[in-house]
Amino acid sequence: MSKIFFKVGSTDFSSAVDIRNFDVNNVEVAESWTDANWIEHRTVVRTRVEGRVVLGYASATDFATAVSTISTALSTNGYASCTVLCNNDGTTHTVDCYLTIRGTGEWDELNSRQWQTLEIQIRQR
Repeated sequence: MSKIFFKVGSTDFSSAVDIRNFDVNNVEVAESWTDANWIEHRTVVRTRVEGRVVLGYASATDFATAVSTISTALSTNGYASCTVLCNNDGTTHTVDCYLTIRGTGEWDELNSRQWQTLEIQIRQR
C-alpha cells in the first residue's frame, strides 16, 4: 500500500509530488494576549492544515489534466476536499482547503523535453 501525500477529491496526485519539497503541517491556531505583567497567554482554538506541495510533470497532457482536475474541484465553492499527509504529526488528514496554484516550466526545445510544475499552497478553511 502506497502512502497518500496529496489527493484532491478522489484524484490521487501522490505519484507527481516532489517529496523533497513537500511542506505540509498541522499547525495550531491560537488566540494570544498579554496581561498587565507583560506575560503572554495563549489559548489554542483549533488546528489547521497548511503548507506547500509541488507537483511535477514531463508530459503536457498530464500537466493539463492535473490543472483541469484541480480547477474543476475548486470551481464549485472556491475550496476543495483534500487528503494530505502532515509532516509534523505523520498522519493523513482529509479537510476542505483553499488552494493557491502557481505554475512554472522548463523546456528543452532542442531535445523535445519539458518539465512543468505546479506549486500549490494549501490552507484549511
